[in-house]
Amino acid sequence: MPSFWLGLTAVFFAFGLLFLLVSAFVFFRIGGQVLPLLADTQHQIQDLGDLAANTVGRAADTAEIVELRVTQAMGQAVDAGNTVRHQALGVGAALAGLYIATRIARALRGPKRRRR
Repeated sequence: MPSFWLGLTAVFFAFGLLFLLVSAFVFFRIGGQVLPLLADTQHQIQDLGDLAANTVGRAADTAEIVELRVTQAMGQAVDAGNTVRHQALGVGAALAGLYIATRIARALRGPKRRRR
């Protein structure tokens, strides 16, 4: 009976060795096809990262330009508001002066007479 087990063990050892060799062959074939794809994917990811960094840089430059233009527009709006305020104060002072002059002129004429 020991020779039967020795023969059976040898057969299973041969099957195991054959399976190991076939598995190694399949693994190296799959690895040979996958490794170039992984390298290409790595290059594409690096290119995408460079493109994203470039896009972020352009967006930052655009934001700075927009900030500068908004600051200029706000400064111009403040200047225009100050000009309008001074003009309104001038017109208000002129109208107030005209009103006071009219009241003084009426007071100097005397009471108003009614016609009959």
